[in-house]
Amino acid sequence: MLMIDLVGCATQSIAPPPDFAAPVIIPPAIAIPNPPSNTQVAPPKPAPQIIRGRVVIDPGHGGKDPGAQIPGLNEESLNLAVSRAVARRLSERGVTVVLTRNSDVFIELADRAAAGSHADLFVSIHADSNPSPDKIGHSIILPQSGDRRATEAGRYIDRQMAAAGSPSHIVRMDNRGLLVLRQARCPAILIELGFLSNRTEAARLASPAYQERLAQGIADGILTYLANRR
Repeated sequence: MLMIDLVGCATQSIAPPPDFAAPVIIPPAIAIPNPPSNTQVAPPKPAPQIIRGRVVIDPGHGGKDPGAQIPGLNEESLNLAVSRAVARRLSERGVTVVLTRNSDVFIELADRAAAGSHADLFVSIHADSNPSPDKIGHSIILPQSGDRRATEAGRYIDRQMAAAGSPSHIVRMDNRGLLVLRQARCPAILIELGFLSNRTEAARLASPAYQERLAQGIADGILTYLANRR
């Protein structure tokens, strides 16, 4: 049930349409201190910097739309696995994260974009495919509007993904009028994690360890953007 708090009115319960899943909001993680001990231990490492912000992570495809598929892996599940890992890392650093979906369900593009209301950044996560099996590496797609903030975020993420071991294929402006970039109500980018059409890269993308590395790179890029945004 969606709970909508109407200004000046009592809270009402409204049943969502059967084909719509409400975005999942992941609040910042709260660190719980260890209990005191008489045993001498090494001084704790400095706590990582807390970064404030609200970020929408949009795992592309889902439900009746599995996206690109290869034997043993489809894009829907890859996008969701990496998105969840990104969300976890952001939450651990103090960021409020909205996941447009948290399971294998279909969400309309307009509903995905609408989740960007009052957010600092919208990041849609996908995987690529191409008739040429030689293409490799991640891509960052920027909105046609030329939003300076989206461009900055995209370049931070591109650098951090490359540092995590993902070849950088391209950073470019959207040439297809992607709805989630056009209608997002905040700076928005779309990430293609790599090419499922490349056998070598597909094998890497199927690896949970490599998915975690990609998620770390994406999260690091988002955190850098949030820490430096103007």
